[in-house]
Amino acid sequence: MHIKRHTLRRVLLALLIAGAMVGLYFLGRAVTPATGDPVLYAPAVHRTETYRRQAQGWLEQFGVLDADLLLALTDSQADLYTQSQRAQANEEQALGLAQQISLVYPPPALVGLHQTLTATANAYGAATQTVNQWIGAPTATQYLAALEALRLARAAHAETAANPWLVVTPSPTGVTYAEPTSENEPTSERPADGWGE
Repeated sequence: MHIKRHTLRRVLLALLIAGAMVGLYFLGRAVTPATGDPVLYAPAVHRTETYRRQAQGWLEQFGVLDADLLLALTDSQADLYTQSQRAQANEEQALGLAQQISLVYPPPALVGLHQTLTATANAYGAATQTVNQWIGAPTATQYLAALEALRLARAAHAETAANPWLVVTPSPTGVTYAEPTSENEPTSERPADGWGE
């Protein structure tokens, strides 16, 4: 059987086009964020979607940091070693999040989201510092300052979570905050160095 060259070229071209179409189909399925027919995004749209997903992840991490800070404030039975480890871990987590956010340049459509993420990172950085100051000098004044800093950080977190770019799909940041109660506020069992101030 003898096949002419131009016929062979046409068959190979048809196979190549069919393979490219199948490849583009699966590429579209891989990058499509919602259910439905797969689409192939332009690079700018794909970059925006990638940043939006990163932002959702950062918000989840802020929720974890928030819970850790609250635990540091309310666990009056923790020994000095445990409190020191918590303070160090919280500091590293807050700095790491702030650095991640600052190193990722946002797409033009998400500059506003980037600014609120930066504000949230700064607020949690300040809250971490204030909680660590309370750990070092557990006075009533420092405790109230730490609670206020944590409240401000939560407000920044809520503002960022309300950004329309993050509520397009269900946000993974369903963080519920446990508020300190009279049962878990510091007691006189903490070092008596100024609770009466």
